[in-house]
Amino acid sequence: MKQITFGLILLLIAFTLGCSGGNLPTSPADTSTRDAASGSTHMLWGMWQFTADPLVKTLDFVPLRVADMHLNALPFLEPPPLLNLTLESLEFNGNIIEADIGLRHPFLGLNEFTGFDVCGILISRGSISGFTDPDILLPGPDDLHLLNPDGFTRWWNPAEFPVNNGTIFSYKDGLLGTPQSTGEYNATLNGYKYFCDEFTSPDSPMSDIDPTGRGIFGAGQKNVRHYSIQIGDSGLIFNYAVDANWVFPSGPPPWQVPDDFPPVANRPEAWNITVEVVENTLWNDGVDSGGDLSLSIDVYDWYNAGSNLVTVESLDNFTAAEDVTPTGSGVGYSTYQVDIISATPAQDAIDLLITVKSDMSGYGGLLPGKAQASYFMTSVPVDDEAPPVEEDPYGWWCFQYNAPNYGRNTHPQSFDPSDYIQKSYCADFGRKYTGPAVTENYVYVVTNPDGVYTSTNYHITCFAIADGSIAWQKYINPQNEYRRGLASPTYFEVDGQGRIAVGGDRLYCFDAVTGVQIWTYREDLSFISTSVKVVDSRIYAAAGGAIHCVDAESGAEIWVSDPDITGGEFIPAVADGKVYCNWDVYWTCLDAIDGSQIWRVNTGSTADHWIAPLVIGGRLYYCSYWQEFVCLDIADGDKVWEYNEPGSGYDNVWMTAMTYWVDPSDGNRVIYFGGAYGAGVHAVKDLGDSPYLLWRVTNGIYADSSPTYCDGIIYVGDRATYGLRGFDVATGTQVFYQPTAGGVASAAAFAYGRLVVPDENGVYVYETP
Repeated sequence: MKQITFGLILLLIAFTLGCSGGNLPTSPADTSTRDAASGSTHMLWGMWQFTADPLVKTLDFVPLRVADMHLNALPFLEPPPLLNLTLESLEFNGNIIEADIGLRHPFLGLNEFTGFDVCGILISRGSISGFTDPDILLPGPDDLHLLNPDGFTRWWNPAEFPVNNGTIFSYKDGLLGTPQSTGEYNATLNGYKYFCDEFTSPDSPMSDIDPTGRGIFGAGQKNVRHYSIQIGDSGLIFNYAVDANWVFPSGPPPWQVPDDFPPVANRPEAWNITVEVVENTLWNDGVDSGGDLSLSIDVYDWYNAGSNLVTVESLDNFTAAEDVTPTGSGVGYSTYQVDIISATPAQDAIDLLITVKSDMSGYGGLLPGKAQASYFMTSVPVDDEAPPVEEDPYGWWCFQYNAPNYGRNTHPQSFDPSDYIQKSYCADFGRKYTGPAVTENYVYVVTNPDGVYTSTNYHITCFAIADGSIAWQKYINPQNEYRRGLASPTYFEVDGQGRIAVGGDRLYCFDAVTGVQIWTYREDLSFISTSVKVVDSRIYAAAGGAIHCVDAESGAEIWVSDPDITGGEFIPAVADGKVYCNWDVYWTCLDAIDGSQIWRVNTGSTADHWIAPLVIGGRLYYCSYWQEFVCLDIADGDKVWEYNEPGSGYDNVWMTAMTYWVDPSDGNRVIYFGGAYGAGVHAVKDLGDSPYLLWRVTNGIYADSSPTYCDGIIYVGDRATYGLRGFDVATGTQVFYQPTAGGVASAAAFAYGRLVVPDENGVYVYETP
C-alpha cells in the first residue's frame, strides 16, 4: 500500500513578533491607525504536517519541531500531540474529501493573545491566469482546490513569499510532507476557511458573524470548520497554512476582549462580502451572446471599509470593472454598485473574481508594491436565449442615453441598418443640438429656430411616433434669454407617471403626455445651455456656475454646489453616487447626496465648450474645443493620459459627447467622438496608460452631433453635407448613410428597435419592418 504524504503549516497568532531569546513582548502596541511602514499584523506560529491514505481513508497529523522560531514554542505545541489541531470527521466521496478540521487556541486564560481573523488556507497548484493583476494564478477545475471557500488570499503562497528562509515570516516545508520543490505550489490565490468563536457549527456561513464583533478566536477556545476538497488530476498534493492577526492589547491588565485591542489587531483586508444581483440580462444561445449585469456588493471591513477599491472581472466574459468606489455604507460595511455593460458571457454561468483592495500595501514588506487585498468568488447564471425586444423594450430617456453618458442603448435593439423604412416624420423647423428623448409612443426634442442663440421661439415639442403628429409644444424662453440653445429633454417617471424635465430660462417640468406644466425651478437662472440628468428621483443640472440638485417630484431645491465649479454649457455626468462637472481646466467630483466636494483637480487641459463627459469603468473621458481628448481616474481625478493631434484653428475642433465599444480582440475600450468644421470622427483606444488612434474619418464631415453606437456601428450626423452616417467600429469604413433634408447637429437615438434622427427641419423615425 502506497502512502501519500503532504505538509501542513499552521501560521497562528505569532506573538513572537519582535521577540528574541524567548522573551514575550510586554509593551503595548498603542495605536488607533494602521502603520503603513509595518504593512501588516499578519503573523505565523507553529507547524504541523500530515499524511493521507485514500485506500484506507485515513488522515494523520504529526506535530513538527519548530527550531527556527525566535521563541521555543514546543511547550505550547507538544505534548500532547493533536490537542490544538484535530481531525473531527473525515469522508472520502469519490474525488472529494469532506473533512471537519478543529483548531484550539493553546493559551487558555491568556486573553492578551486573542487571535483575530484566523483563516485556514489550502495551498495548491494553479492554472487560471489572465486577470488585471498578471501575477494572479488561481487553481482551476483540474487542480486540487477548496470547493467551499470563505474567501481567497495571497498570504503565504510559496510562489511569491519567501520559502524556507529560516524565519517565521515565510512558507516552510513540512519535514515529512511534499516539499515545495516537488509540489510546485504555484497558485498565488488560495482558498481558505474562516475560524471564529461566533460560529455554532462547522458549516456556519460568514453571515453569522456580527459586523461589530471583530472576528475573534478567544484564548483556549476551539473552532471547527468544514473543508470540502476537490482532488486534482495530480492527486493529493497540497499544503495547509493558518493565517492570523494579533497585536498586544492596550492599557494595563486585566484586558477586555476585544475592546482593549486596537483596530490594527484585525487584518487590514476586508473579511467578507455579500453580493446582490440587481439586474442580470446575460445570455448565450450557443451562437451569440450579450446582456448586462448590475451588482450591489457590500464589503465588510473591521477598519475603514470606505477606503477599499473593488474590481470585478470574469475572464473572456466582460471587460473588468476596476477600482469601483463606494456608493453607500452601513454598520461595518460599504456598498459598491458595479455595472457591467455589453458583456459576452459563456454559456450556463460565469464565475466572478471580486478583488477588494485595502489602503495598505506591501504585505509587511514581503511583496513590495502589491496592494493588500482580499479576494472572493461568486457565480451568476447566464440565460440560454436572447431576450426578445418586443417583450423587453427600453427607451432613450435623455441625452447620450443615461446619466453617465454612454451614448448607446445598453439593451438589445432590433434595428437593421440594411433593411428599414421611415415610420414617421415631424416638421419642426430650427437647429436641434444635443439629442432627443424617446419613449415607446413619443419623441421629445428641443428646437432653436433662430440659429445658435435663442429667442422667445425656443421650444420643446412632443410628437407621436406613429404618425409624426404634434401632441404638445411649449415655449421655454419667455424671458428671452439670449444664450446658445443647447438643452436636451429628459424623460423620467414619478409614481408611474411620465414627466419631462428641460432647461430654458428656468428649469421646467411637464407632464409627458399632456404637456401640462407641473413645476418650475429658479426663474433667476438660465438653464438654456445644459441638459439635465435624473437619477434616483433627483435632477442634476448646471446653471450659474454651480450644479443644482432638485427634487424631481416637487421641483424643490435639495442642494446647490459651491459656485464656479461648472460652466454654463456643461452637461454633468452622474455615476455611482458621484456628480462630475467641469469649468475650464478644472474638474470637480461631488457627492450626489449632499453636494459636498470629493475632489477637485486642475488637468491643465481646457474643456470650456459644450461637453458631456463619459464615465465608465473607473474612468472619465472628455474632449474639448481645443483639440484635447483626456482620460481621468475617477477615484481622485488624476490624469491618466491625454491625446492630441497636430492642427490649429478650426482644423481639429473636438466638442462632442462620446460613445464607446469594447474591442473583443484585446478587451480594450475604444472611445468615439466627433469634431466640427470638417474635423470628422475619431476612434481612440484606451490602452490602460496611453491612448492609440484606431482610426479617423474626415472627408469634410461636420460632426457637430455626438456619436451614438448600435450593434457594431457608430452613427454620426453631418451638419455640412446633411444626413446620418454610420461607420464600422473597428475599421472606420462607412457602412450606412441616410440622407436628410437639413444639417444634423443632434445625436441620433436608438429605442424600441427604432432610429430617431433630428435635423434642422424636423425629426425622422425609422424602423425595421
